[in-house]
Amino acid sequence: MPSALSPQFSARSPQQAVPPESYDALVSVGTFTPGHMGADGFESVLKYLKKGGLFCFTARSIYFNDTGVGIKERIKKLETEGKIELYSKTPELVYHEGDPHTKY
Repeated sequence: MPSALSPQFSARSPQQAVPPESYDALVSVGTFTPGHMGADGFESVLKYLKKGGLFCFTARSIYFNDTGVGIKERIKKLETEGKIELYSKTPELVYHEGDPHTKY
């Protein structure tokens, strides 16, 4: 099985593409925010997760709660469609009081 650090996981190696449902767990940090994959990227990542696998992601609350970004709405849609099940959600964390960019 390829590891997450394997060149097989790189877009630069399309001839060695990872087949769908290859991973037991996936972790993503800041991937679904503006300027990165955005909320539309969830399905692109989730297709590599085995059925019953765990997916953990983080997003700053200013992006998670912004309807223009659509993360919260996409998660709800995937839940409603039965594609994912919310296992746990960590409350908002504030690292520097008064700075909205440090809420996660």
